[in-house]
Amino acid sequence: MDISGTSTGQWEMKTRFFEHFLGDDRLCSDKGIHFQRKVYKGTHDWNVWRMCINDFAQMIFKK
Repeated sequence: MDISGTSTGQWEMKTRFFEHFLGDDRLCSDKGIHFQRKVYKGTHDWNVWRMCINDFAQMIFKK
């Protein structure tokens, strides 16, 4: 798991959903599904989405 942009504790305090994300991560791990979680500093807006799409595009278009 890759937690980027802020410390886990800092982000965890800001959202009630973090526990659910960790549950999803455990489920994927238990099923042997490779995943990567990235957490970005900011809110649900274009500035954060732009960083996400940039990282995602680099992952899917790797040689």
